[in-house]
Amino acid sequence: MSHSVVHPRVWVAHIRGLSRISPTVAAVLAPFCVLLDIPSVTENWYQLHHVPQPDPAASLVLSGLGLAFSVVANALLIVRFSLADGAWWFATCISVLCWLFKVIITTSNLIIFGSKVKKDSGLTYDEGFWCAVVSTGTSVIILMLLVLHWGFQIFGAKQKDPEARQNIRILDRHFMLQTTIFLTLVGVSALIFSKIEGWTYMQGIYFIGFGDFEAKKTSSRILLFPICVLGIAQLGSLIDMIIGFFKDRSTERKARTRAEFERQRQIEEDKKQEPAELDKEIHFLHSMNEHQDKMDQVQEFIYSCAGFLAFWLVGAVIFSHLEAWSYGTGLYFGYIFFLTVGYGDVVPVTPAGRVIFIMYSLLAVPIMAAFAVQAVTQVITRISKWRLSRRQAKVGADPTQPHEKIVPPSHAEYVERFSRRWEETLQNEARVEDREELELLMHEVIKQAIKLEAHARRLLISQLPNGSKAQIVLKADRNVQARVVRTLRQQYEFNDADSAHMAIDKTEGGGKGDRFGGPDSINKPMSEKEILEEVDMYRESFASMLAAGSRMRGLEGRERYLLERRENAKDRYEGGPKDMDEAGIRTKRDNTL
Repeated sequence: MSHSVVHPRVWVAHIRGLSRISPTVAAVLAPFCVLLDIPSVTENWYQLHHVPQPDPAASLVLSGLGLAFSVVANALLIVRFSLADGAWWFATCISVLCWLFKVIITTSNLIIFGSKVKKDSGLTYDEGFWCAVVSTGTSVIILMLLVLHWGFQIFGAKQKDPEARQNIRILDRHFMLQTTIFLTLVGVSALIFSKIEGWTYMQGIYFIGFGDFEAKKTSSRILLFPICVLGIAQLGSLIDMIIGFFKDRSTERKARTRAEFERQRQIEEDKKQEPAELDKEIHFLHSMNEHQDKMDQVQEFIYSCAGFLAFWLVGAVIFSHLEAWSYGTGLYFGYIFFLTVGYGDVVPVTPAGRVIFIMYSLLAVPIMAAFAVQAVTQVITRISKWRLSRRQAKVGADPTQPHEKIVPPSHAEYVERFSRRWEETLQNEARVEDREELELLMHEVIKQAIKLEAHARRLLISQLPNGSKAQIVLKADRNVQARVVRTLRQQYEFNDADSAHMAIDKTEGGGKGDRFGGPDSINKPMSEKEILEEVDMYRESFASMLAAGSRMRGLEGRERYLLERRENAKDRYEGGPKDMDEAGIRTKRDNTL
């Protein structure tokens, strides 16, 4: 039974993880409160026998105060994301207090309104009332999220990296500004259309072309085009940011899970105490990555579809209850609504239904629909790639599966290859003194180091995101080095006989005599086959450098094998790390590994 109980620390870790993203969620939700508080002030709260009634004076005052606190709290949220730690703490306190007062005021407003208005059979709550209810509920969620984040910042472990903490705040501020800009566009558009068409402000917000509202005036139809273009572009940008944020969080979580899974599997493999062989290790890592990729795909698909179904089924329950539809009609409205088809044959007509519809249409539906569509698209794309890979593998044309047909040389083979080549070089020399051999080995180490750097740089530049800071630094550093070398050559008129380093240059740059190569050699994309070839050359250069270094130091026996990172065939099944330590290998002093 003890294994089935979740440790309290696990729950704390989950809550701490939620506290890190809670300001971002609050930053997205906060501007909606202002948008809904405006109709709660300007629209009627109830009707008697379908006749709008004036709101109680207390409700108007409290609604105005609630709107004021919403505006101030939103402004403080934007400001707090731009401040340093000391000022951030003060702005956070004031913002949390403003949201607390907003919740208290709007909750009191609803209670007072309920006590002031007498129950009657002809009483129906109007759009202003439902806007106040939804705004209050959203404010409660925002307050809880901010208190959660605030509590962990004060009483919990703070994030150690100030730069990372500041980057998160900048991201949250950007989220909130984008949301505020979009909802400001919605609010201003609603005001314009309500004045032109003679609608209420709430009807202007609801007007999104679902079918039951349409612009009849010529001026409205002219304004509708630019407003729709701006609104769709801004909403798309906002949704893309939100999806990207949660996708990055999911990628980080998957990376941690994959790293832990790989570590555990590696420990299990090490316990087997089998000889280290490259082909077995490649097969092991490939199988492990395939398994983890499948698990990630299944998990992502389940989460996306579960979220989509939850919003769809729950939305069907809400709208069928509010609009007095059957559940089947609610489901039909849900998927027509979620897929933004909008035939207009089933539409919300009640004030509560339209208010909930606005929240769903502006935020929930686009996000969840995008998640679900992305998940299905990724599954179909991956199945298509898998089928293509299988067909290529059958004819031997799949470059992503090289280990299934040809196993690359092991590290030990590269070391032994260099040793044989070096022995042949010495035999070809008429007479080589120890001092001359040492100089040749030093020259060889430098040569292999330069080759190693060139291969590593090409691999890094090809694999880093195009235009990323790291890639730009690598390219800029390479360009500066190339200019310096060319300048020195011209200034001192080097030729191949003047310096041994010029001979090193000949080994690089594809035989062009310039180890930096031409611009195309580093800027052009690399195919999978070219990347694998570059990896092999990188491994060979590294192994050759170790082999030359061990000869230069005059190492023998196990000290040599340790530096060269290979096993002696005789000792493969004998000894081990313990015997190496007893033999007095200077691993700590040399720090070669």
